[in-house]
Amino acid sequence: MILPVIATVIFAVTFVAEKIMLWGHRPRSEKNWDRSSLWVFDVSGFLSVPAGVFLGFTNTGRIHTAYILISLSGIVMMLLGTTLRWLAILTLRDYFTVNVTIFEDHQIVKHGLYKYLRHP
Repeated sequence: MILPVIATVIFAVTFVAEKIMLWGHRPRSEKNWDRSSLWVFDVSGFLSVPAGVFLGFTNTGRIHTAYILISLSGIVMMLLGTTLRWLAILTLRDYFTVNVTIFEDHQIVKHGLYKYLRHP
């Protein structure tokens, strides 16, 4: 029962930390280039949290034979994913926005994380 608690705490801390980090961070461009993908992520994220908490704290869908290994793998993936996202945000700094935005002085970032990894 401790692993679902750990996963829930990691999610909550990540959620709150990201809200604090992005507080007041608004795009300077008036045109929004995001084609509703943010809305899709918001809705799917909103619905997946209660489903994940329910599945984590019940025996529904639990694989008992490899429970510890699968749970620990999930926690490691949560931490790696959060680290990758925060590295991307910190590398982009002022160019980072929650929704897709192209700025007047926009330049492709080719340092830090983006020296090795780029979204197509």
